[in-house]
Amino acid sequence: MNASCVEETRVRLEPWAKAEDPGWDQRGTDSLMAAAWSVNANSAWTKAYTAYWCPKHASRIKVVYYGAPAADAFPEGVRHGGPSGLDPAPAAPAFPWPYIVCVARLAEYKGIDVLAMAFAEVVGQGEDVGLVLVGADHSRGQLFTFIERLGIADRVRWLGQQPHARVLELLRGCELFVLPSRRESLGGAAIEAMAAGKAVVASRTGGIPELVTDGREGILVEPKEPAALARAMLKLLRDPAERSRMGAAAREKSRRFSWDRALDAYARDWSSHPAWRPGAAVGFAIWDSGADQTCQAIAASVMDGFRRKAQPFCLCWWRSTWGEPFRSEVPGGRVYRVGLPGSARTALLDPVVVAAQLLWIAAAERVGVWHVLVIRYRRLRGLRWFLRAARQSPVVTLA
Repeated sequence: MNASCVEETRVRLEPWAKAEDPGWDQRGTDSLMAAAWSVNANSAWTKAYTAYWCPKHASRIKVVYYGAPAADAFPEGVRHGGPSGLDPAPAAPAFPWPYIVCVARLAEYKGIDVLAMAFAEVVGQGEDVGLVLVGADHSRGQLFTFIERLGIADRVRWLGQQPHARVLELLRGCELFVLPSRRESLGGAAIEAMAAGKAVVASRTGGIPELVTDGREGILVEPKEPAALARAMLKLLRDPAERSRMGAAAREKSRRFSWDRALDAYARDWSSHPAWRPGAAVGFAIWDSGADQTCQAIAASVMDGFRRKAQPFCLCWWRSTWGEPFRSEVPGGRVYRVGLPGSARTALLDPVVVAAQLLWIAAAERVGVWHVLVIRYRRLRGLRWFLRAARQSPVVTLA
């Protein structure tokens, strides 16, 4: 499968995707695509979803899959949490049972509550297994209260956000991987589990069916159906041979999804850009918070690829706290944190700050081409002001 080749017939836009309020900046996204030199989406589903809401530019969107995150590529002090970065990963816990892993932020759209109900059924069926959750808590503790009410708290381990090396260790040791999302544009964590040779149980939603073929690399179930999710987990837990077969198929399929292929496709767009010049830096802006684990994983992979290709770069993301430095040196380039942290952000001031900072970065780094990867289509005004003032036509990735 070519990096930009997909099976369009597998795309299904669910009813929620056509709801009146999609919850993102449609007008800003439409304006961003209008200004872009080229536009790509991280899945056929993302392309169809964006095209539904921004039909004027639908024909311009191509699909470029990316892959599992590269090995931990952040020097000390570049991660979120201030100059000291994340604490080192703890030693591997001695789990008293085999375990299932879910790597996802604990948020409503990730369906961890559905997984908790399904896992309660699995335990109730007599399976001697545990559940490990990896990701930041966006539920304000409500998920843990729910897990206690289900009576499974002694079988669930929440590890919070973990360094990439720790995530890989957990994936290698698990029985299977579960992604119970209500909504998902691609499902990058599933790619990583597949690369680790694990069968995947996941929701049939968004771009996930582009990764996992039901019955081949794992089992797909309808979202928000804990009974179906429990049956799928029980089936694989009770059939090691089938689990192993699907894991091997998953490892093979994961090779089709690669950051090297994605960066090669991006580079073709950069080199065709009228502003491109050999040796110029690429300004790669991941339009999300640097405290977000998905943002960190993408940034690590992008920087790793830039270094291996000897491509000068600067990377930008949103500032999370005042304690973070505006600029950090990394091998081969620099990381910049733009905008105001959440508590200080205002609708008027933040876009002005973002635009001014990006103008300064563009001049200081002698950026030839800007590439913007928009994760959740938020806070686009400052970015659009910068592009207009700098007369920039970026390469845009929709994720």
